[in-house]
Amino acid sequence: MDQEMKKTTTSQWIGIISWGFLLASLIGWIYEELCGLIMFGTLMERGILWLPLCPIYGFGAWLLYSCAKKICKKIPAILLLTAVISGIFEYICSYVLEEYFHLYLWNYEGWIGNINHRISLLSCFFFGILAVLFIKAIVPFLQFCSRKLPKVLFVASGLIGLLVVAADLLGCF
Repeated sequence: MDQEMKKTTTSQWIGIISWGFLLASLIGWIYEELCGLIMFGTLMERGILWLPLCPIYGFGAWLLYSCAKKICKKIPAILLLTAVISGIFEYICSYVLEEYFHLYLWNYEGWIGNINHRISLLSCFFFGILAVLFIKAIVPFLQFCSRKLPKVLFVASGLIGLLVVAADLLGCF
């Protein structure tokens, strides 16, 4: 465990996790919109919320952080591991959604290195880059913020953000 993590309190981690989830969800939404703009020439209104967030990216970022942080220290290893995990997870999700719920929420037809149109090696690479960004830049930045900002403000604002997302998920907006 590195020195910065040892100095971080439980309440600070609550703020870091909250803000990390929110930021990763926003970055995921931006990624989805950029893909739609590049591939189809239009914004796609991706996501399930009124807010410009894709929560699966928030969950995914913390899942990848948990998997990679203890195993990998160097960026190429983090990139490779998180790209592989992302690809496996996305393939399984696509299969389950298709087979059991008859939902086709994405299709990588026409993408470089697509596998059964469920995943693309290119998208896995992008997910790996986003994971490296999250692990090496966003989490350390949030750790810095958790030490420099008033603890109550940092933690409360992150939790309020999560409550707003929860309200959006429940259809309160």
